[in-house]
Amino acid sequence: MRRNIGIGLLAVTLVFTSCLDTFKSRKGSSSRTLPAKTDAVPKCLEFEPDTVEFVGTVYMKVFPGKPEYEDTLKGDEKDPQWMLRMSGPICINGSGSGDINDPNMDPVGSIQDIQLVVPNDTLREMAEKSISKETRLKGTLFHGITIHHRTEALLWVVSIGK
Repeated sequence: MRRNIGIGLLAVTLVFTSCLDTFKSRKGSSSRTLPAKTDAVPKCLEFEPDTVEFVGTVYMKVFPGKPEYEDTLKGDEKDPQWMLRMSGPICINGSGSGDINDPNMDPVGSIQDIQLVVPNDTLREMAEKSISKETRLKGTLFHGITIHHRTEALLWVVSIGK
């Protein structure tokens, strides 16, 4: 057990160190845009309150919902969620606060799909029109903390455009 904890801590330390190195080399911009296509190693982004901008493809994905959140074929409700397939992978720096009550304390490694929080009818209509199309979205990132958060990080959408 003690050895497994040590290996886990080593893995977290390596991811955190990688994101921290990227953070230290970053020049103080508070807004980032992910290029349309890239093979380069991504620079880590920041959680809220920083605003980020992504280019990618909007789609809906059905997850298992109530009561067990395990399998729609075994009776769980369908729980459709807005998603974005980004044009390249991202990583997100943790806040590094050391506060166990800080939901954004931990960094997020390389991800390419992210759940979207689309907070109003106007943005939902725009998201509907953007399904399967290359789309630009702006918003803030936050860490997934509940069973309803289907990706490690989520994007709170503030604008959707071409």
